[in-house]
Amino acid sequence: MNRNGCPRPLDPVDAQALAAGVGGLFVPDAGEHADGCPSCRSLVAEAAALTKKLDDDGEATTATDLADRVIRLRSFSRRERSTLALWAMPVGVGVSLFCGGCLLLVIPGISTREQVGLALAASGPLLSLTRAFADWLLGAARFLPAGLEGLSDAFRYQTLPGLVAVLLLFPFGLGLRRVLARARR
Repeated sequence: MNRNGCPRPLDPVDAQALAAGVGGLFVPDAGEHADGCPSCRSLVAEAAALTKKLDDDGEATTATDLADRVIRLRSFSRRERSTLALWAMPVGVGVSLFCGGCLLLVIPGISTREQVGLALAASGPLLSLTRAFADWLLGAARFLPAGLEGLSDAFRYQTLPGLVAVLLLFPFGLGLRRVLARARR
């Protein structure tokens, strides 16, 4: 016997199933048992009340409310990327952090030794970014000959892709020439 006085209490899943109007899932005679047992009948009533509350709350949210909370699944368009409203908050936070750091360096109450320490701490991320870029350049220079050799082997045995790649260099060169001409203006 459990604490509610029922010798054979209903499983919560069976109570939910009975509240939804489906027969018992684990015990085939769960509906008959709930009709005869007051504690199990109250468990089914609680499950029905919970289901009704969840259904009522679910109808309160409209499609526009839900759409506002959905994670962005597509990338930003060119117009969105150039809109200041989109980048105002991140840029503002970055600028304020930078200005706050600069203010820390010039506060009169900080000694020269502490100012130098803060300056070194501020230059740490810049140095690590420079190091990562140098490592990337060295890695590219190290694997470039092997990559070119593999590409030439592929073009040697597959003549059609090699010919297409060479022919595509012509429009690429024209496009690059136009871009460079616009950049000079």
